[in-house]
Amino acid sequence: MRLIAWLSLFIVPVVFASSEQCKGSVAPQVNACAPKVAALNNVSQKKLKKDISASDLKDKVVFLHFWATWCKPCVEELPELEKLFTKIKNNKDIIFLAVSIDTEGKPALDRFFTRLFKGEYPDFDVFLDQKKQTANRFGAMKVPETFIIDKTGKITDKIVGINNWDSSIVENYLNLLSQQ
Repeated sequence: MRLIAWLSLFIVPVVFASSEQCKGSVAPQVNACAPKVAALNNVSQKKLKKDISASDLKDKVVFLHFWATWCKPCVEELPELEKLFTKIKNNKDIIFLAVSIDTEGKPALDRFFTRLFKGEYPDFDVFLDQKKQTANRFGAMKVPETFIIDKTGKITDKIVGINNWDSSIVENYLNLLSQQ
């Protein structure tokens, strides 16, 4: 619920946002230009079927979600993230990045998904930030932690902790941002 109230503050101003690239200070905070995403290894190869770097995110709305296999709230919200992804997956202007910060790498993710999800990765791509380069740039010290970045590269939202992602408010907000 806190996200709904918080997002409502930004929906009207976003409608009038410019489509230029973000200018100003770079910082992992709302209304600042987002730090560059380091190259991320796509361990699931679901939708994008490739690794990703900062250039792939240009002129896209980015849903950047940091999580870990050892984080109980992260695990609890995976089904809701999958529901959100299902709702927005056909929007080519939204990039959905579920970024694991597990330091043990792909084997840890494979064991996790085998144990809890019968070996199946979710429908969305799971990326690995094993050395935490991107997580550190975004100051993502607590997981789950999510950043929503508009097409200009400006952080419009930062959500720390578990959230109700299976919400029409979130879906509509992301779609609205993608129309800018």
